[in-house]
Amino acid sequence: MLLLLSVALADPVFQTPSASVQLDPGGNWPRMFPIAGGDHFSLLTASGGNYNYQETDSTFKRVAGTDRAISAHGDELDHGITDCPDGTFIHAATSSQTLSDDSVYLQKLDADFNVIVETNAVESDPEVNFLDPAVVCTNWTWGFAGMVLGPPRSVMRYYPLDEAGEVKGVKSLDVGPDASGASFWGDDNGLTAVGTRYEEPDYMWLAHWSTRLVGDDPEKIDVAPDGYVAYWYQRLIKVNDVWVVAHMGHKDSESFDTQTGNVWLTAFDPDWNVIDQVELTSIAPPLGAFHPWVVQAGDKLVVNYTYQASNYAIYVPIDLDATDYTPDDTGDTGTVDTGDTGTVDTGTGTDTGGGTDTSGTDSGSGDSAANNDTGNGTGGGGCGCDSTGSAGMALGIAALGLVARRRRG
Repeated sequence: MLLLLSVALADPVFQTPSASVQLDPGGNWPRMFPIAGGDHFSLLTASGGNYNYQETDSTFKRVAGTDRAISAHGDELDHGITDCPDGTFIHAATSSQTLSDDSVYLQKLDADFNVIVETNAVESDPEVNFLDPAVVCTNWTWGFAGMVLGPPRSVMRYYPLDEAGEVKGVKSLDVGPDASGASFWGDDNGLTAVGTRYEEPDYMWLAHWSTRLVGDDPEKIDVAPDGYVAYWYQRLIKVNDVWVVAHMGHKDSESFDTQTGNVWLTAFDPDWNVIDQVELTSIAPPLGAFHPWVVQAGDKLVVNYTYQASNYAIYVPIDLDATDYTPDDTGDTGTVDTGDTGTVDTGTGTDTGGGTDTSGTDSGSGDSAANNDTGNGTGGGGCGCDSTGSAGMALGIAALGLVARRRRG
């Protein structure tokens, strides 16, 4: 059984955000990770069908001489990347060989983002769409997920990898959210995922699996404040005992192209109750921000997003005391009994459950040589915007106090 935790929150988790800082270079898919032992960051961005690395300082300015490509196939579209417990990283990039987002390039990277393993993990799978792939790396499994569309409903399909980066033992995680735009978090007890289900898009879907990838019944959580919608829960992290999700949202009355909108952070207590929430951008339709991301850097969060072929970063200071939950005195030792000490089955059997052609599901989030959105979604592709557009610094209005916030205690 799960140990129930409680705490009285005197203060919000999220403090006043900084202004948005436009990053150099442009493109899309910005993902930052703090560099150990200092205040600099590794920055990954997509352009020209490749995924690129550079280092930034604490003000998010480029460190000269650090630019290089880490994945250079020239036809990469969407990207998923995450860190591993041993300090390495995994990166999955999609491409369209036959159908839209039907293929995946896979890399394992060392702590300095040098390639250790590189494979063509999936080539032209007609049943699965890997749009905005969810990736995971734990001590007991590493891999990525794609989506098989219904009817009767969409199913997440997980691709675990062996040490050589080869897919072994594909597994349908049918209790989970849709894989596209979802996020995993894993530890030695199992996996957690959050995401959207196209059949019921008004909720955040939460799922848990043991280390044998046996899942519980999923939960659906109402995340959006009254008058808003929330979606595309693309990054899940844990700050002490608090879950933090970076996602998209907008007012019910607004209509954005494809999956774009405004960038939000939502904090949840250990029992997945919403305890704090902040809207970080205020962009007017029709084309909004996308590719939400968050990492922890000490007593701050760093949020990334894309807007009109430019990449941005925001500092969000946090109250670490508000993320520290202590158990009630119930006599419980605090140990979570999962009843499972196994590891993921990496046999060669492949789940080939029937799916439908997913070539029409592209949300328009892919990269192209012009650094613009090239997907098939309506209105979102090929904005042709200059990466230094005048709208850029206007996105920092959160620092001026125009912050939509909700707290639940």
